[in-house]
Amino acid sequence: MWQFSGQLSTWGSVATEAIAPLNMGGRYIPNIHWAEVNTNHHRIDMDAAIDLHGNLTFKQLNDSKSETELKPYRLWARYSGRQYEIRGGLQKINFGSATLLRPLMWFDSMDARDPLQMTDGVWGLLGRYYFLNNANLWVWALMGNTQQRTWDMAPTRLHVPEWGGRLQHPLGQGEMALSGHHRATEALPSATIPLPAGHENRIALDGKWDVGPGLWFEGVWMGQNRPSVDDTHHLLLTVGADYTLALGNGVMVMLEHLTMTTGKQAFQNEHSEAITAASCSYPIGMGGNLHYLVYHDWHQHRQHHFINWKQQWNHWTLYLMAFTNRGTIYLPDHEGNRFAGNGGMVMVVFHH
Repeated sequence: MWQFSGQLSTWGSVATEAIAPLNMGGRYIPNIHWAEVNTNHHRIDMDAAIDLHGNLTFKQLNDSKSETELKPYRLWARYSGRQYEIRGGLQKINFGSATLLRPLMWFDSMDARDPLQMTDGVWGLLGRYYFLNNANLWVWALMGNTQQRTWDMAPTRLHVPEWGGRLQHPLGQGEMALSGHHRATEALPSATIPLPAGHENRIALDGKWDVGPGLWFEGVWMGQNRPSVDDTHHLLLTVGADYTLALGNGVMVMLEHLTMTTGKQAFQNEHSEAITAASCSYPIGMGGNLHYLVYHDWHQHRQHHFINWKQQWNHWTLYLMAFTNRGTIYLPDHEGNRFAGNGGMVMVVFHH
Protein backbone atom coordinates (compact mmCIF):
# COMPACT_ATOMS: atom_id res chain seq x y z
CA MET A 1 0.00 0.00 0.00
CA TRP A 2 1.37 3.39 -1.02
CA GLN A 3 0.81 6.61 0.90
CA PHE A 4 1.92 10.09 -0.14
CA SER A 5 2.08 13.00 2.29
CA GLY A 6 3.99 16.22 2.65
CA GLN A 7 4.73 19.29 4.71
CA LEU A 8 5.05 22.77 3.23
CA SER A 9 6.29 25.57 5.49
CA THR A 10 7.18 29.20 4.97
CA TRP A 11 8.55 31.73 7.43
CA GLY A 12 9.92 35.17 8.04
CA SER A 13 12.13 36.07 11.00
CA VAL A 14 14.17 38.83 12.57
CA ALA A 15 17.08 38.03 14.93
CA THR A 16 19.22 40.99 15.98
CA GLU A 17 22.43 39.02 16.61
CA ALA A 18 22.18 36.55 13.73
CA ILE A 19 24.77 36.68 10.95
CA ALA A 20 21.93 37.85 8.69
CA PRO A 21 19.28 39.49 10.92
CA LEU A 22 16.41 39.24 8.39
CA ASN A 23 15.49 35.80 7.07
CA MET A 24 12.70 34.64 4.77
CA GLY A 25 12.36 31.12 3.48
CA GLY A 26 10.34 28.05 2.68
CA ARG A 27 10.65 24.29 2.87
CA TYR A 28 8.80 21.38 1.29
CA ILE A 29 9.22 17.80 2.50
CA PRO A 30 7.32 15.30 0.32
CA ASN A 31 7.12 11.80 1.79
CA ILE A 32 6.31 8.44 0.20
CA HIS A 33 5.60 5.43 2.40
CA TRP A 34 4.99 1.87 1.23
CA ALA A 35 3.99 -1.09 3.42
CA GLU A 36 2.97 -4.72 2.94
CA VAL A 37 1.89 -7.22 5.62
CA ASN A 38 1.68 -10.99 4.99
CA THR A 39 -0.35 -13.61 6.84
CA ASN A 40 2.52 -14.50 9.20
CA HIS A 41 2.48 -10.99 10.68
CA HIS A 42 5.70 -10.11 8.92
CA ARG A 43 5.82 -6.59 7.54
CA ILE A 44 7.98 -4.84 4.99
CA ASP A 45 7.80 -1.07 4.69
CA MET A 46 9.87 1.69 3.13
CA ASP A 47 9.97 5.43 3.62
CA ALA A 48 11.47 8.14 1.41
CA ALA A 49 11.43 11.91 1.95
CA ILE A 50 13.43 14.79 0.53
CA ASP A 51 14.14 18.20 2.04
CA LEU A 52 13.86 21.05 -0.45
CA HIS A 53 14.37 24.43 1.15
CA GLY A 54 15.47 27.92 0.31
CA ASN A 55 16.40 31.07 2.21
CA LEU A 56 16.68 34.75 1.41
CA THR A 57 18.74 36.52 4.06
CA PHE A 58 19.61 40.17 4.55
CA LYS A 59 22.59 41.54 6.48
CA GLN A 60 21.31 44.95 5.42
CA LEU A 61 18.52 45.99 3.08
CA ASN A 62 21.02 46.31 0.22
CA ASP A 63 23.04 43.20 1.17
CA SER A 64 21.09 40.01 0.51
CA LYS A 65 21.95 36.39 -0.15
CA SER A 66 19.80 33.52 -1.44
CA GLU A 67 20.41 29.81 -0.92
CA THR A 68 18.59 26.67 -2.02
CA GLU A 69 19.30 23.06 -1.10
CA LEU A 70 17.88 19.69 -2.05
CA LYS A 71 18.92 16.68 0.02
CA PRO A 72 17.52 13.34 1.20
CA TYR A 73 15.71 13.64 4.51
CA ARG A 74 14.67 10.02 5.14
CA LEU A 75 15.38 6.95 3.02
CA TRP A 76 14.99 3.62 4.76
CA ALA A 77 13.56 0.11 4.47
CA ARG A 78 12.35 -2.04 7.38
CA TYR A 79 11.54 -5.70 7.93
CA SER A 80 9.59 -6.49 11.11
CA GLY A 81 7.90 -9.38 12.86
CA ARG A 82 5.88 -9.81 16.04
CA GLN A 83 8.75 -8.92 18.39
CA TYR A 84 11.53 -7.49 16.26
CA GLU A 85 12.39 -5.05 13.49
CA ILE A 86 15.43 -4.29 11.34
CA ARG A 87 15.66 -0.90 9.63
CA GLY A 88 18.41 0.27 7.31
CA GLY A 89 19.12 3.53 5.51
CA LEU A 90 18.88 7.23 6.30
CA GLN A 91 16.78 7.35 9.46
CA LYS A 92 16.01 9.23 12.64
CA ILE A 93 17.39 7.55 15.77
CA ASN A 94 16.58 9.17 19.08
CA PHE A 95 15.88 7.96 22.59
CA GLY A 96 16.07 9.06 26.20
CA SER A 97 13.88 10.56 28.88
CA ALA A 98 14.67 14.30 28.80
CA THR A 99 12.97 16.87 26.56
CA LEU A 100 14.61 20.30 26.88
CA LEU A 101 18.22 19.48 27.89
CA ARG A 102 19.18 16.09 26.47
CA PRO A 103 22.55 14.44 27.15
CA LEU A 104 21.30 11.48 25.06
CA MET A 105 20.96 13.62 21.93
CA TRP A 106 23.56 11.41 20.22
CA PHE A 107 22.14 11.15 16.69
CA ASP A 108 19.75 14.09 16.30
CA SER A 109 19.71 17.86 16.76
CA MET A 110 16.09 18.54 17.67
CA ASP A 111 15.59 21.96 19.23
CA ALA A 112 12.79 22.36 21.78
CA ARG A 113 12.11 25.82 20.27
CA ASP A 114 11.59 24.46 16.74
CA PRO A 115 7.85 23.90 16.12
CA LEU A 116 8.60 21.45 13.28
CA GLN A 117 11.17 19.43 15.29
CA MET A 118 13.45 19.16 12.26
CA THR A 119 16.55 16.99 12.42
CA ASP A 120 18.79 15.34 9.86
CA GLY A 121 18.90 11.56 9.83
CA VAL A 122 21.90 9.23 10.09
CA TRP A 123 22.95 6.46 7.70
CA GLY A 124 22.96 3.10 9.38
CA LEU A 125 21.34 -0.15 10.39
CA LEU A 126 19.11 -0.37 13.48
CA GLY A 127 17.72 -3.54 15.02
CA ARG A 128 15.20 -3.69 17.85
CA TYR A 129 13.83 -6.66 19.80
CA TYR A 130 10.74 -6.31 22.02
CA PHE A 131 10.50 -8.72 24.96
CA LEU A 132 7.14 -9.88 26.32
CA ASN A 133 7.73 -8.05 29.62
CA ASN A 134 7.92 -4.70 27.73
CA ALA A 135 11.71 -4.58 27.82
CA ASN A 136 13.43 -3.85 24.52
CA LEU A 137 16.92 -4.14 23.08
CA TRP A 138 18.42 -1.82 20.45
CA VAL A 139 21.60 -2.42 18.44
CA TRP A 140 22.93 -0.16 15.69
CA ALA A 141 25.82 0.29 13.29
CA LEU A 142 26.32 3.62 11.51
CA MET A 143 28.64 4.72 8.73
CA GLY A 144 29.20 7.74 6.51
CA ASN A 145 27.93 10.34 9.00
CA THR A 146 30.60 13.03 9.06
CA GLN A 147 28.44 15.95 10.19
CA GLN A 148 29.39 17.03 13.72
CA ARG A 149 26.47 16.45 16.09
CA THR A 150 25.41 18.32 19.22
CA TRP A 151 27.74 16.73 21.80
CA ASP A 152 30.53 15.74 19.39
CA MET A 153 33.93 17.31 20.09
CA ALA A 154 35.12 16.21 16.63
CA PRO A 155 33.50 14.72 13.50
CA THR A 156 33.24 10.96 13.03
CA ARG A 157 35.88 9.33 10.82
CA LEU A 158 34.31 8.81 7.38
CA HIS A 159 35.05 5.18 6.48
CA VAL A 160 35.07 3.72 10.00
CA PRO A 161 31.76 2.33 11.34
CA GLU A 162 30.38 3.51 14.68
CA TRP A 163 28.27 1.14 16.72
CA GLY A 164 26.35 0.78 19.96
CA GLY A 165 23.26 -0.47 21.72
CA ARG A 166 20.61 0.17 24.34
CA LEU A 167 18.71 -2.05 26.78
CA GLN A 168 15.48 -0.60 28.16
CA HIS A 169 13.64 -2.38 31.00
CA PRO A 170 10.46 -1.67 33.03
CA LEU A 171 11.07 -0.63 36.63
CA GLY A 172 8.16 0.11 38.96
CA GLN A 173 5.87 2.70 37.40
CA GLY A 174 8.43 3.57 34.76
CA GLU A 175 11.54 2.25 33.09
CA MET A 176 15.34 2.50 33.06
CA ALA A 177 17.80 2.05 30.22
CA LEU A 178 21.51 1.49 29.71
CA SER A 179 23.08 2.73 26.46
CA GLY A 180 26.54 2.68 24.93
CA HIS A 181 28.24 3.90 21.76
CA HIS A 182 31.71 3.76 20.18
CA ARG A 183 33.10 5.81 17.29
CA ALA A 184 36.39 6.86 15.72
CA THR A 185 36.97 10.61 15.49
CA GLU A 186 38.76 12.73 12.91
CA ALA A 187 41.80 14.87 13.61
CA LEU A 188 41.23 18.63 13.75
CA PRO A 189 44.66 20.19 13.08
CA SER A 190 43.14 23.61 12.35
CA ALA A 191 41.28 23.89 15.68
CA THR A 192 42.31 26.50 18.27
CA ILE A 193 43.76 23.57 20.20
CA PRO A 194 44.73 20.99 17.51
CA LEU A 195 42.97 17.67 18.10
CA PRO A 196 44.55 14.38 16.97
CA ALA A 197 42.48 11.51 15.61
CA GLY A 198 41.19 9.16 18.27
CA HIS A 199 38.34 7.04 19.60
CA GLU A 200 35.38 7.97 21.76
CA ASN A 201 33.22 5.83 24.05
CA ARG A 202 29.90 6.82 25.58
CA ILE A 203 27.94 5.13 28.37
CA ALA A 204 24.54 6.37 29.53
CA LEU A 205 21.92 5.54 32.13
CA ASP A 206 18.45 7.08 32.03
CA GLY A 207 15.05 6.50 33.57
CA LYS A 208 11.55 7.92 33.74
CA TRP A 209 8.65 7.36 36.15
CA ASP A 210 5.07 8.59 36.49
CA VAL A 211 4.39 8.97 40.23
CA GLY A 212 1.88 11.83 40.05
CA PRO A 213 4.39 14.23 38.62
CA GLY A 214 6.59 12.77 35.91
CA LEU A 215 10.21 12.35 37.07
CA TRP A 216 13.24 11.48 34.93
CA PHE A 217 17.01 11.65 34.62
CA GLU A 218 19.68 11.18 31.95
CA GLY A 219 23.35 10.65 32.76
CA VAL A 220 26.09 10.30 30.13
CA TRP A 221 29.83 9.71 30.42
CA MET A 222 31.97 10.38 27.34
CA GLY A 223 35.66 9.47 27.20
CA GLN A 224 38.25 9.99 24.46
CA ASN A 225 41.79 8.64 24.03
CA ARG A 226 43.36 11.99 23.09
CA PRO A 227 46.35 12.31 25.49
CA SER A 228 47.28 15.78 24.19
CA VAL A 229 43.84 17.21 25.03
CA ASP A 230 42.94 18.34 28.55
CA ASP A 231 39.16 17.78 28.52
CA THR A 232 39.02 14.16 27.36
CA HIS A 233 36.27 13.08 29.76
CA HIS A 234 32.81 14.60 29.94
CA LEU A 235 30.00 13.89 32.39
CA LEU A 236 26.49 15.20 31.69
CA LEU A 237 23.51 14.78 34.01
CA THR A 238 19.96 16.04 33.53
CA VAL A 239 17.16 15.69 36.08
CA GLY A 240 13.63 16.76 35.28
CA ALA A 241 9.98 16.78 36.28
CA ASP A 242 6.63 17.77 34.82
CA TYR A 243 3.13 18.25 36.19
CA THR A 244 -0.21 19.51 34.91
CA LEU A 245 -1.73 22.18 37.13
CA ALA A 246 -5.53 22.23 37.41
CA LEU A 247 -5.85 25.85 36.29
CA GLY A 248 -8.29 26.69 33.52
CA ASN A 249 -7.75 24.25 30.67
CA GLY A 250 -4.69 22.82 32.44
CA VAL A 251 -1.19 24.29 32.62
CA MET A 252 1.57 21.82 31.71
CA VAL A 253 4.76 22.77 33.61
CA MET A 254 8.17 21.21 32.95
CA LEU A 255 11.55 21.77 34.63
CA GLU A 256 14.96 20.33 33.72
CA HIS A 257 18.45 20.98 35.09
CA LEU A 258 21.66 19.99 33.30
CA THR A 259 25.15 19.87 34.82
CA MET A 260 28.24 19.34 32.65
CA THR A 261 31.71 18.57 34.00
CA THR A 262 34.96 17.96 32.10
CA GLY A 263 38.40 16.73 33.06
CA LYS A 264 41.47 14.81 31.96
CA GLN A 265 40.45 11.78 34.03
CA ALA A 266 37.09 10.02 34.29
CA PHE A 267 34.74 11.72 36.79
CA GLN A 268 37.34 14.41 37.47
CA ASN A 269 35.72 17.84 37.78
CA GLU A 270 38.16 20.41 36.37
CA HIS A 271 35.50 22.56 34.72
CA SER A 272 31.74 22.62 35.23
CA GLU A 273 28.69 24.37 33.82
CA ALA A 274 24.98 24.25 34.62
CA ILE A 275 21.84 25.17 32.68
CA THR A 276 18.24 25.14 33.90
CA ALA A 277 15.27 25.06 31.52
CA ALA A 278 11.61 25.59 32.39
CA SER A 279 8.55 25.57 30.18
CA CYS A 280 4.81 25.91 30.53
CA SER A 281 2.11 25.21 27.99
CA TYR A 282 -1.56 26.23 28.01
CA PRO A 283 -4.26 25.17 25.50
CA ILE A 284 -6.42 28.01 24.18
CA GLY A 285 -9.73 27.30 22.46
CA MET A 286 -9.96 24.87 19.56
CA GLY A 287 -6.53 24.03 18.17
CA GLY A 288 -4.68 26.80 20.01
CA ASN A 289 -1.74 26.57 22.40
CA LEU A 290 0.52 29.06 24.16
CA HIS A 291 4.01 27.84 25.07
CA TYR A 292 6.70 29.64 27.10
CA LEU A 293 10.29 28.43 27.50
CA VAL A 294 13.24 29.88 29.43
CA TYR A 295 16.88 28.76 29.69
CA HIS A 296 19.25 30.03 32.39
CA ASP A 297 23.02 29.55 32.22
CA TRP A 298 24.28 29.61 35.82
CA HIS A 299 27.96 29.92 34.86
CA GLN A 300 27.57 32.86 32.45
CA HIS A 301 24.47 34.31 34.19
CA ARG A 302 22.64 34.47 30.87
CA GLN A 303 19.01 33.81 29.97
CA HIS A 304 17.07 32.93 26.85
CA HIS A 305 13.30 33.53 26.77
CA PHE A 306 11.08 32.07 24.06
CA ILE A 307 7.30 32.24 23.57
CA ASN A 308 5.26 30.53 20.87
CA TRP A 309 1.56 30.78 20.03
CA LYS A 310 0.19 27.99 17.84
CA GLN A 311 -3.17 27.84 16.08
CA GLN A 312 -4.24 24.87 13.98
CA TRP A 313 -7.06 24.56 11.43
CA ASN A 314 -7.37 21.19 9.67
CA HIS A 315 -4.35 21.10 7.32
CA TRP A 316 -3.00 24.53 8.28
CA THR A 317 -0.95 25.63 11.30
CA LEU A 318 0.16 29.14 12.24
CA TYR A 319 3.06 29.85 14.63
CA LEU A 320 3.88 33.25 16.10
CA MET A 321 7.17 33.27 18.02
CA ALA A 322 9.19 35.85 19.95
CA PHE A 323 12.50 35.52 21.79
CA THR A 324 14.99 37.56 23.78
CA ASN A 325 18.52 36.71 24.93
CA ARG A 326 21.11 37.95 27.37
CA GLY A 327 24.30 36.69 25.75
CA THR A 328 24.70 33.30 24.09
CA ILE A 329 23.69 29.93 25.53
CA TYR A 330 24.90 26.81 23.71
CA LEU A 331 21.74 25.08 22.51
CA PRO A 332 21.10 22.78 19.53
CA ASP A 333 19.77 24.70 16.53
CA HIS A 334 19.06 22.85 13.28
CA GLU A 335 18.98 26.13 11.34
CA GLY A 336 22.11 27.78 12.76
CA ASN A 337 21.75 30.95 14.85
CA ARG A 338 18.18 31.90 13.91
CA PHE A 339 17.25 32.56 17.59
CA ALA A 340 20.28 34.79 18.31
CA GLY A 341 19.68 38.07 20.11
CA ASN A 342 16.16 39.49 20.22
CA GLY A 343 13.52 38.97 17.57
CA GLY A 344 10.55 37.04 16.33
CA MET A 345 9.34 34.63 13.69
CA VAL A 346 6.10 33.97 11.81
CA MET A 347 5.66 30.50 10.33
CA VAL A 348 2.80 28.99 8.31
CA VAL A 349 2.68 25.22 7.75
CA PHE A 350 0.48 23.17 5.41
CA HIS A 351 0.17 19.39 5.83
CA HIS A 352 -1.29 17.06 3.21
